[in-house]
Amino acid sequence: MALITQEEIQELKRLDLKTFIEDVKGFNFKQHGKNYYRCIEHTSLVIKNHNGIYKYYWVNEGQCGDIIEFTKNNITKDNSSRGFRVAVDYLQNGKFSYSDTAIENKREVTEKKKKGEILISYSDNMKRSYAFLSKTRGIIPKVINELIQKELIAEDDRHNLICKNYNNDGILVGGERIGTCSYIKYKGTIDNSDENYGFTLKLGNKVNTLYVFEATIDLFSFYQIMFGKLDNALLLSIGGAGRYKKIGVYLKQFTEINVIKVCTDNDDCGTNCLFDITKTYFNYNVVDDRNLLINNNCKDFNELVLLK
Repeated sequence: MALITQEEIQELKRLDLKTFIEDVKGFNFKQHGKNYYRCIEHTSLVIKNHNGIYKYYWVNEGQCGDIIEFTKNNITKDNSSRGFRVAVDYLQNGKFSYSDTAIENKREVTEKKKKGEILISYSDNMKRSYAFLSKTRGIIPKVINELIQKELIAEDDRHNLICKNYNNDGILVGGERIGTCSYIKYKGTIDNSDENYGFTLKLGNKVNTLYVFEATIDLFSFYQIMFGKLDNALLLSIGGAGRYKKIGVYLKQFTEINVIKVCTDNDDCGTNCLFDITKTYFNYNVVDDRNLLINNNCKDFNELVLLK
C-alpha cells in the first residue's frame, strides 16, 4: 500500500467541505458572514474557511476537524487504526474534484432555479431508496414497485428519496426529499415547489373519496395496509398538519368527492388538523379515519406497519 504524502493530504483538505457535505449527505447550508456557514437541518453544525482550508464544528456530535475527519466520523465510520487511511482512500477514489467546470455548471443550475424551474438530478438507480423503504420503513416490494412504475418516486444523486407532486395536467410541480440514511433524519422540499400541491396517489377512475395524511410515508403505509381494498379514491399527503388548505385544490379538481377521510397522526397535532379540516370543509362529510391507530395505540400508519 503506497504511502500518503503530505502534499496529497493538503490537497484533500483544500476541497470545498461545504459542497462535499451537500453532495454526499444531502445537507443544506446558509451563509453567515464571509467564510462561515451553518447547516439548516443540523444547526449545531457549522463550517469555517481558515486560509483556504475548510473545517467543521458539530457541537451536538462532539466533532470538529477537516474534510478527512468528517469523512472518517460520518461516512466511512472506521475508528480503527486504519480509519484515517480509509477516509483518505474514499476521498481520493470518489468524484470530489470541484473544478472550474463543476463550479460553472453549479452556477447554471442556480440560474435555472432562480427562474422557477423544477430541477432534480437523478441517480441512475433506486437501490438506496428501495432499501430505505423496505428495510427501514417496512414497505413491501409490490407497493414500492407500483410507485416507481407510476413515476411517483425516484432517487436523486445524493441518494435522497424523491416523492413527486403533479398538477392536474400531470406536470411535475415539486416534491419532497427524504433522506435514506438510517442514522440521520432529513426532509426537505424540492426547490421551486408549488406549495399548493401535495403528493397524491389516485386509485380508480371516478374519485369520490379523499384520504388525507400528514406525511407521505404514512400514505405509503396506509396504502399497503389497505392494498386491494381501495377504489375511486385519492390519497393525499399534505406535508404537515398545518397545510390542510391544500385539500381545496383537489376538491376543485375532483368535483365528485363527497367524503374526506382524515388519516392524520394519533396525537394532538393530528387531532387539531382534523378539527381544522372539519371546520374548513364543512360542506363535505369529514370522517375521522384513525381507528386503526387508536385501537393499536400507534402514532401513525408507518408505526402500525412496523408493528405488524
